Amino acid sequence: MPFGIGGPQVIGGGFCLYRVIQQGLQAAWRQFRARLTFCDLPRILVVIADCDLLGHVKALMNYSATIPVYSVLNTKVLILNRSYLPIHVTSVRRAFTLLYQGIAKAVNEQYQTFDFESWSDLSVTVNDESVGMVNRLIRVPRVILLVSYDRMPKRQVRFSRYNIYARDKCTCQYCGERRPRHELNLDHVIPRMQGGTSTWENVVCSCQDCNRLKGGRTPQQAGMTLARRPVRPQWTPFMQETFSLSRYKEWLPFLNTIDASYWNTELLER
Repeated sequence: MPFGIGGPQVIGGGFCLYRVIQQGLQAAWRQFRARLTFCDLPRILVVIADCDLLGHVKALMNYSATIPVYSVLNTKVLILNRSYLPIHVTSVRRAFTLLYQGIAKAVNEQYQTFDFESWSDLSVTVNDESVGMVNRLIRVPRVILLVSYDRMPKRQVRFSRYNIYARDKCTCQYCGERRPRHELNLDHVIPRMQGGTSTWENVVCSCQDCNRLKGGRTPQQAGMTLARRPVRPQWTPFMQETFSLSRYKEWLPFLNTIDASYWNTELLER
């Protein structure tokens, strides 16, 4: 008898497998919830967020929050160093992990800091973003503070694929069309086979069609024109793009203090 619930039901000459699975999950959840302690909840939250059966688990838990757990856990949180300077952006899921491990503290609108337990004890209002747990809601922190990290990221702009796309606004520098990132390539204005280097001043964003058309030639040899001369940016394009697209009001007091750099993979200049 599967799941210890009295065996499968027979409907129309066949097994109602979905009903069996649903009842089994309900029984397993009731047994698991009876043994669950509050200290286990952060780990359970992360497991549920990564589970393929998220929709079924939420239904079994009678989840009633207005925003789906999965979407909230993947939204952005600003990370500050010990001096309250912004250094990185992470996800809500990762922020909860750092809070639970004691690596970071949550920061509220009054610049007060909270460890995981004290943050969990805060009341949740109707206007607060929150994540549903087994027996309560917990507020989503939008700013966290690393308790023992006081260094700063490098201020120079990293020579990376992401930053080149951001500098060129995901626009082909030959035909002028704006494309999704997966439809773009990096192109050496002066090809490497002709002595071109991998630097800010010689690499541009191009669509795949223009990249194939240009081939191993210079723009002049291919009869193509660059939209603008590529230059090394004096600011951090990735972070400006991130903040402009996902800016939260809780971030604003900290964003005016520094042009934070994102720690993405750096390309080799040569």
